[in-house]
Amino acid sequence: MLAGSVADWAMVVVTLGAVVVAGIALGFSRKANEASSEANRIAQAVYAEDVRARNEAQARLVYASVLGGAIYRKGDPISRRDGEYSMTQVGGNVLGSDPDRPHEYIALEDMQIIDIEIINGSTEVIGAFQTQLYDLRKQAIVPGSIGSEFIRPGEKTTRICIATPEIESHFLPEISFRDSAGLFWSRRGYEPVHPLDPERRKIFDDLARLRGGVS
Repeated sequence: MLAGSVADWAMVVVTLGAVVVAGIALGFSRKANEASSEANRIAQAVYAEDVRARNEAQARLVYASVLGGAIYRKGDPISRRDGEYSMTQVGGNVLGSDPDRPHEYIALEDMQIIDIEIINGSTEVIGAFQTQLYDLRKQAIVPGSIGSEFIRPGEKTTRICIATPEIESHFLPEISFRDSAGLFWSRRGYEPVHPLDPERRKIFDDLARLRGGVS
């Protein structure tokens, strides 16, 4: 009887020990799973940040430069530029034409023309893109833009000529573009590059397909 009781107690102790060991093992397993999940989350976050940083680094190599500007008075003839370029007008209808003078525009009112080029210093194709003017005097973007399809790595656009009636203002080029990863960016002059805001992103696709507004 006593031997049986000792054997029974031994079995209970062994069983309890097994339960305790199993509980400890389960606890370690849960902690290991939690640690593995946290490690995966951190790895994914690090990878996402690395991709974002590399995309932004490429976007920072895309910028626009003002080549010059000229003011014209109402009625002045404006010679059509030599070489390849794109011409558009923003903020008002300022460019006219004369059938008898096919190589000239006519200034319909006092105006200035700003010449811009976009440089793609990155190692990736960018496009589509759109170019606008930022009025430093009014602290606002001038309505209207000119767009095109793409710029190859290391290349620049032909001259982009933008006519505006704002002869008292000074301007910075405001560009928006899509990179090779499908991300959209904007940049004003040589300021830092930023993701394109949602409102402008909505109209970007239509604007970016335009190739100039004046033939």
